Amino acid sequence: MPIRTDRSDLPRAAGDPRAGWVPDEGSIFGPILIDHLMRQAGPRVPKERRYITPSKALGCARELSFNANGTGGAPMGPSGWFLTSIGKWVHAELEEAVVAHFGAEHVTLEGLIGTKVELDDPVACRRCDGGTEQVGVGDTYVWNCEACDAVWPRAHRIEPEVFEVRGEPVPIVSYTDFHIHTPELNAVGDFKTVGGYKYKLAVGERGAAEGPSRGALIQAGIGALVRGADKVMVVNFARDAISVAVAQRKGMSEMQRFVAEWTVDLDEIRTEVEDEMLRMARINRLWHDEGLVAARRIPGIPVEISSPGNGGWHHTEQVEVDGEMVERVIAAGNAWNCGYCDHQRLCIELGPGRVPMPTDQISEEEE
Repeated sequence: MPIRTDRSDLPRAAGDPRAGWVPDEGSIFGPILIDHLMRQAGPRVPKERRYITPSKALGCARELSFNANGTGGAPMGPSGWFLTSIGKWVHAELEEAVVAHFGAEHVTLEGLIGTKVELDDPVACRRCDGGTEQVGVGDTYVWNCEACDAVWPRAHRIEPEVFEVRGEPVPIVSYTDFHIHTPELNAVGDFKTVGGYKYKLAVGERGAAEGPSRGALIQAGIGALVRGADKVMVVNFARDAISVAVAQRKGMSEMQRFVAEWTVDLDEIRTEVEDEMLRMARINRLWHDEGLVAARRIPGIPVEISSPGNGGWHHTEQVEVDGEMVERVIAAGNAWNCGYCDHQRLCIELGPGRVPMPTDQISEEEE
């Protein structure tokens, strides 16, 4: 007997993932690109840090501890190399254009917070096993490989800039993406490339606009505070533009399909910026003064992460039931941070709370 009622709204069975025009199982060009990007970047050696890095603003306290003691994490995967390279490309292309627009006297790009101290010891070639020699280029020096002719800047370390926050010293090493200093505008900000979905949430394509990442805003705010700017800016570039139809329906301009900017007064977020600077500095000192890594605490979550494998947390309270005190869950959730953490395995092994680190996990290198 035929079905007379329309049931097209019911869930459909999942399609066969093998059906259709599926891509090749392997890739020829993906590994070629990723290997090239990795060679260009060169090796990164974990380094102990006696300073805060604003790019970690509002990050997990334990991850800040690993950043302080130089604990190496899991290597970045191919997708990470691809996505970060897009961000670097945007930065590189913007530099010349931004200087041309504002004039070199009115904009500072990649401004260092800290002081470079040159080192005289030669380093191994980044591309081969050949020897190196120091050669002069203008008023600076570079290392030149005698075997493959590769050239790269001479090695250096960076002395932190110490900034006082509410009477407490906070050592900082960082770079500000841009500092615009014209008669009309004194702003420090950061460029961020973000995924299409995150961009849509930020600009209000799916409900009320959430705005930029709070961590990005605080990161830029730290730069503004240190550099004496009164405005804080965050610029988001979407890796996937909003469709023409949706943009028209939402009243978005052609530019807003892929780029959004937020400018706020530093005074509006100054307290939050200072709070975060102090939090990061105290976590850093917890390691260097007491030899302890911090608990798995993430700003905005009321309790410590109990299950770093999936970011799970449970906020409980004691309540009386039939004359007995029992524990009741009043809030729970999963922090997204844990799924992207390079130190997830080690974090699980160390357990909860403030704990010491096994000595074989600690880097002896210092920047």
